[in-house]
Amino acid sequence: MRRQSPFADLLRGLPPRTSLVCLHDEFILWTIAEHGGNVSHAAIALGLHRQTLQRKLKKIAILTIAQSSSATTGAAADML
Repeated sequence: MRRQSPFADLLRGLPPRTSLVCLHDEFILWTIAEHGGNVSHAAIALGLHRQTLQRKLKKIAILTIAQSSSATTGAAADML
């Protein structure tokens, strides 16, 4: 019998192609928060180089801006 993942409940309801990306981004942000915003300490905890973590943070910020922009655009289109 196959054992269920402990993350199954967390992943349920998320689109399959974005669930891992969402978890990845959330875990990075959570780790940074746990280290008081210190990117160097968070990078060590994640096993990454500081520059790699900073590139990932930049990508997360760009994705967040794009998502909020498309949500705003969609809301404006609904109003027309």
